[in-house]
Amino acid sequence: MFEIQAALWRAQGAAPLRVWQSHRWNPMSPLDDPAGGEPRLRMVMEQNAVRSDVLNLSNASKRPSTVELRLRGLPAEPIDLFEVPFVDTQVFEPVASALVPLKSAGGTYRVTIPAGMTRQVWFRCRSKNFEAGQHNGQVAITLAGSRNTVATVAVSAEVFPIRLPDRFSLQLGGWDYPDHRNYQVTDANVTPYVATLREYGVNVAWGSGAMPLGRYDGNGSLTSTPTRVEVDQWLAHWPNPSLYCNVAAFGSQHNPAKIVAWAQDWSRYLQSRGVPLEKMMFHIRDEPTTAEELEAILRFGRAVKQGEPRFRIFNNIHYANPNQAPPVLQQAMREACDVQCFNVRYFLGDPQAHTAFIEEYRRPGLEWSCYTGNDDRLTDPYVSRLLRPWFCYAKGMTSAHWFAFCDGLGGFSWNEYFNHGPSRTPLYLAEDSVTTSKFMEAMREGAQDYELLLLLRQELARRRGEPDEKVTRAQRILDAGVREVLSAHALAMWEWRTPKDRSTADRVRGRILRTLCELYNGPKIQTRR
Repeated sequence: MFEIQAALWRAQGAAPLRVWQSHRWNPMSPLDDPAGGEPRLRMVMEQNAVRSDVLNLSNASKRPSTVELRLRGLPAEPIDLFEVPFVDTQVFEPVASALVPLKSAGGTYRVTIPAGMTRQVWFRCRSKNFEAGQHNGQVAITLAGSRNTVATVAVSAEVFPIRLPDRFSLQLGGWDYPDHRNYQVTDANVTPYVATLREYGVNVAWGSGAMPLGRYDGNGSLTSTPTRVEVDQWLAHWPNPSLYCNVAAFGSQHNPAKIVAWAQDWSRYLQSRGVPLEKMMFHIRDEPTTAEELEAILRFGRAVKQGEPRFRIFNNIHYANPNQAPPVLQQAMREACDVQCFNVRYFLGDPQAHTAFIEEYRRPGLEWSCYTGNDDRLTDPYVSRLLRPWFCYAKGMTSAHWFAFCDGLGGFSWNEYFNHGPSRTPLYLAEDSVTTSKFMEAMREGAQDYELLLLLRQELARRRGEPDEKVTRAQRILDAGVREVLSAHALAMWEWRTPKDRSTADRVRGRILRTLCELYNGPKIQTRR
């Protein structure tokens, strides 16, 4: 069928290989016609950042073509190339999201394109060791076996004198669950799985049952300590995250005295392992919707804190309007919970109610967070991943979560046909391998944008009250820019196929970078560590 498409392209006068460009977050279809003007790879970034751009290669010849790409001018070390294959989904709508690394052979990257098809190549630049300034180069594109260059595409990396920190301020998590080999985590893929998450800045480690109860007498006193094997494995995978979150196995039969003793026991053990207790948080009931579930959170949350006050409690509120929840939520909010996590779809469905709820219960020590639980490969990575940190910034939230990094809905990622449903994991998981995706790149870019927003807010706070037009203009740029970017963060925009302008965040980020440099008056700047 695609050979017929190649014949159509030739009948229309197309060259055997066409090089063209689309926005990196726009969806791709196997039947897309090449379009646009002269392509150019351009990455605007801070120091210690990661940014990407794409080229599309369309093969109009009668047979598969192997294309060679050679980078010139830019250092090869910080540039990674990936091919983006079309992978079908359970609903028979293929997506171009998986990023399969291309290996360099003497500086040459090769990708094979079937006749009548388009292969996207993802160029990723890492500026950790780049000096500030404009860095220019080229990518030369030829057909294998030919000495003639099909196209030469300009490549530029504009690096601003603003250095991002090594660790993200925004907490990123996704119920990764490596401890029990949950969902599609296996003994063979768990090591690259966790390594990939850490590479992308995931800094909230989720465990499921890693801290069991042990044995107790009738009074709730501990008589036999629980096994430490699973928690030791969990800590080995995640030696220093921003936060540990463990799903606690507290059943209705457990009395509070037992939970107090449990918390005291684990407090002693974690301290012996050098784990800061403020980093340990527990999830008692998932998505509570009844008074009974909220009462369990209140009862067990108070018991945990009685046993170890430094432990924290996580609650993912699951009400379309939290102001209409059972009254016991008010007590749980005040006495037992440290992090309240909103479902983003509910929040966007009634933002006025959720904002009012935040204002009513805001207090020192209470953190706000957000999550989604049913994003799949047809969800727009720009809206669901890249814009989430912008949303967190606008709403004063400290963390963002997605369910779940490991959930393939009953099967692995490369073939969804026999799974229970569309994959929720943003990764392409196999029994013994892990492949990254555009969704992971979008999440990281959004977290970097969050750092930039914090930098500008910090600088404006430092200069508050100064009669300086630059400061006033910078505040307007920040406020208007965040609103402009979040205009696409809406339920109506959630599907990837829905048309939208996905370049807005790039434009606003560029304005913010230039505004920061103007405020800093040149390269002598204060950087966040």
